[in-house]
Amino acid sequence: MNPHPASLKLSLWDAFFFSLMIGAGETYLPAYALASGMSEWLTGIFATAPLMSGAILQLASPWLLARVGSIQKWVVGSAFVQAISFLPFLYFSIHPTLNFFWLFLAASIYWAAGFAAGPSWNFWMGQLIPEDAAAHFFSKRHRISQIGILLGLVGGGLALHWKIQMGPFISVFSFLFFLSFLSRSLSSLFLFFKQNSPPVPDVAHSFRQILALRKLRTHRSFFGFLFFFYISIYISSPFVTPFFLEKLKLDYDQYMVALAALFLAKIAVLPLAGPLMKNFGVKRVFFWGAMGIAPLPALWALNHQMWFVMSVQAVSGAFWGLFEVSLSVTFFNQIKDSQKIILLTAYNFFNATAMILGSLIGGEILQHSVGSASSYFFIFVFGASMRCLLVIAYALRTRRRVHLLGTSEDIEHQNETYGGPLSKHLKIS
Repeated sequence: MNPHPASLKLSLWDAFFFSLMIGAGETYLPAYALASGMSEWLTGIFATAPLMSGAILQLASPWLLARVGSIQKWVVGSAFVQAISFLPFLYFSIHPTLNFFWLFLAASIYWAAGFAAGPSWNFWMGQLIPEDAAAHFFSKRHRISQIGILLGLVGGGLALHWKIQMGPFISVFSFLFFLSFLSRSLSSLFLFFKQNSPPVPDVAHSFRQILALRKLRTHRSFFGFLFFFYISIYISSPFVTPFFLEKLKLDYDQYMVALAALFLAKIAVLPLAGPLMKNFGVKRVFFWGAMGIAPLPALWALNHQMWFVMSVQAVSGAFWGLFEVSLSVTFFNQIKDSQKIILLTAYNFFNATAMILGSLIGGEILQHSVGSASSYFFIFVFGASMRCLLVIAYALRTRRRVHLLGTSEDIEHQNETYGGPLSKHLKIS
């Protein structure tokens, strides 16, 4: 299928409004949870537990997609359901409740809809974009996404700091959640106008292939690494917001600036990601990103001044930018189109499982130490240590596998894509 220029432009607009929703809504959900009366421990769980229930719900999406019979209808419908999931948050921000079950349920629907749309969207884009153009397109799309997130983030932070109330919205959070609903609705509208919707693949056949491990073994060690790496990340990541707001006592404007530093650094590094992947390879850029973000949580134990917080956030944003865009290109190039929906649906489930396991480990530590500052430092250092060990172990394993593949000439030939774009021979080791 040849790429349709209008569809690619619509995809960029979709990315902008989707990201605006993330910046103004998703990013502030933990802060809203704290403001609504959740404890620091429960806020950390709230940041991850709905991902697990959402990931379980989306396991049925490949078969529901087959019944819908249209990739475009499924993606647009899932995106709009995700938009609607902000309406309960809007209601409860105006009429507060201490029954946090409803907040967890709304967040679960939010993540289930997002997870359900993702694999089908990835398959759709795989049909639209030539493989050799993927790095450039996704670098540009990620850059636009980060701008959208930043605008939502800064606008939300300023609104919260100045306690801005607009029209019928009696709280700042209610306005942010309405803006998020509107943004994701516009995102789904741009998805609706895209052309070149591909036919639905044979999900049952792809599932049988994966169960038979005919293709999965080429991805097994890579997905295994991601699973344990995300566990180590989420030992500390969900508790950064409670740490900032409750222990460092950051105001909303300082919290916004800290988050903005991360996204500004992402925006700055993303134009470099495409050339870096072209010159050094997706695999190496992925490793640099993973190795860069690995030790950073431990730095929170060293200094709590605002300049240091912003510096760590900026460094984190730069490496996260490299990690995320290289991971997107990896999924795009290395997973066979017919398997993308099933395999990425499974990935969503195991990824969410890793997140909840990590957050439960971190939450257990905080709960038993009554959320003291020293317990935060412990989970930050512990999580960072696990990250570093996992990245080093995976790098050594990958390097050893390369040497086992053949002669140096064979490896040099394979590195045209492995050292450059990902190798068709190596797949993902």
